[in-house]
Amino acid sequence: MESIYLDNNASTKIDERVFAAMQPYLTNHYAHPSSPHLLGTKVREKIEQARDSVAVLLGANHPDEIVFTSGGTESINTAIKGVLAASPTRNHIVTTKVEHISVLNVCLYEAAARRKTVNAKKEREILVVGLERLLRKESKIVEEYHSLAEMLESVPVSLLLNWVVIEEEAHHTILSNIIHSLKQTVQKGSETGADGVEMERDAMLFWIARLRMKELAVVADCRSLKSQACLENGDVVDAFLEAMIMDSEKHQRFLMAVEKAIENIMMSRPQ
Repeated sequence: MESIYLDNNASTKIDERVFAAMQPYLTNHYAHPSSPHLLGTKVREKIEQARDSVAVLLGANHPDEIVFTSGGTESINTAIKGVLAASPTRNHIVTTKVEHISVLNVCLYEAAARRKTVNAKKEREILVVGLERLLRKESKIVEEYHSLAEMLESVPVSLLLNWVVIEEEAHHTILSNIIHSLKQTVQKGSETGADGVEMERDAMLFWIARLRMKELAVVADCRSLKSQACLENGDVVDAFLEAMIMDSEKHQRFLMAVEKAIENIMMSRPQ
């Protein structure tokens, strides 16, 4: 059965004319073109002649504009990286899913690198603007909760509102601190910061793990007590226990974030 090859895009049979032209350099004239001896310089001359011919064929302004590579992947990387290096302020790379993997990989790599460098300051500024907008909303929410709590001061359920007010005020304070922190210049690898973390790392991670276990125990106790909250004003107790469960689960996520931050500080520490 005669087969038909349809994958020339990946690998193509060499043209007979190309093979005939290259055969002498694959058999007899195989010296390294960068070598200073006679055999090497002769091969170098042939490469430069080929460069001149390609430049004329493509209409290049100068033969030096022609760069020979070892294959498609190297050519793709050279072209894409070269264009990006010439345009350091351009922050977006547009490609398609049908591109060859060698194209997609270099685009993904360069896009990730540019997000971390070129866009880092801009992304931080955008985040700060968004957080400041959220902070203004939180300020209004705190005021309204205070007003509602005053109106319900003599009602048992006001105890829950007092807790909400405390939490909203905490949100406001933490948001303010985060915004302040983001606006500061982060100095990595200071003389005391990372070293201090390194010395206390094991102790801190031990306490984080210990607290996470205690938060899990609180969740279990609250869930057990919820089933008993059938007395008068049981809805208030039930809501309180449910809020404690949510808070304990939230605290566990915070502890995990702290644990990750400690590890990141250690990894970013200058060696």
